[in-house]
Amino acid sequence: MVGEARVRRYGDAAALAFLCDPASAGPADEAKAKRFASRVRLGSFQARLVEAISGPDSRRTCSPVALLGGSHEAEAIFRGLGEAAGRDRWPILSWLRAAASRDGAATAVAYGRDCRPAGFVSCRRVVAVEVGGKDSFSLCYSVRPDYVYVAPDRRGMGHSTAMRQAFARAIARDIDALALLWEAGTLSEVGDISLGFEVMGIADSEEGELFMERLRQDMEQAVEARFPPSVLAGFGYESVVPAF
Repeated sequence: MVGEARVRRYGDAAALAFLCDPASAGPADEAKAKRFASRVRLGSFQARLVEAISGPDSRRTCSPVALLGGSHEAEAIFRGLGEAAGRDRWPILSWLRAAASRDGAATAVAYGRDCRPAGFVSCRRVVAVEVGGKDSFSLCYSVRPDYVYVAPDRRGMGHSTAMRQAFARAIARDIDALALLWEAGTLSEVGDISLGFEVMGIADSEEGELFMERLRQDMEQAVEARFPPSVLAGFGYESVVPAF
């Protein structure tokens, strides 16, 4: 085991957005949304990644790195990616700096056999509450990969797969928490509720689109493993929505 990356969490609660029809919503609707949202309790969005790519010297290990706490750490990761990243056509340093300052984002960094950074993924989790008719609510659990990058000389070695699986485990923990809230009746006590799930992002390459599609499939498997088909049918759920 030659590399380990952890995610620095910026908050223990999901980001909550209240979506109301401005033509009909009023203070009472906002109060309902806040009352409902107060019942949604999710743990830290934390992905733990362990790379098990064998190195030339099995005694050599990388120190765990918590990312990203600031621009200096981002620049250190950029330097560690090597000259190939500097020649790449994507603005990698800008991505890393943005990931370091983006509130609510979790960032994982993969390390290669030489203990140098190989790539990173920055991802956000958002829970949106929409107020419908009388005491009816829709809750959308959304995961939004912002930046997915693997250095050119490190591609095809399984780094992006390892990082995706780390986030998939974090998503599965959230789905499990939502299912427990549903089973306990905690969500339905405030009114009729439906749940939706999506992966949202902008794919600038075939590799990026493939990453998000596979993450969508990971989430879909977690949802369908945790909620009975009859419950999903009641939500109007057909699949995790791809929004990319």
